[in-house]
Amino acid sequence: MRGGKRKHYPLHRKFFLSELDAYGEGLAQQAYNLIKHGGFSFRDILMLTCIERNEFMKLLIDENQREKEELSSLNK
Repeated sequence: MRGGKRKHYPLHRKFFLSELDAYGEGLAQQAYNLIKHGGFSFRDILMLTCIERNEFMKLLIDENQREKEELSSLNK
């Protein structure tokens, strides 16, 4: 493909796409939840490592659990 146009992706994009192949649906679900419920942008998700995404997911789950417990204690 000499002389032809190639698409050059930034390094973090290649890393994210390779993770997508490795983790598949779980990573897509994680990205969806962080964007929809965590207020992250897609660009934010691309910049995060797997460990960072996991930690933010844990924080989001913990926060939702606390809110759920508070609501259930108010309803009693």
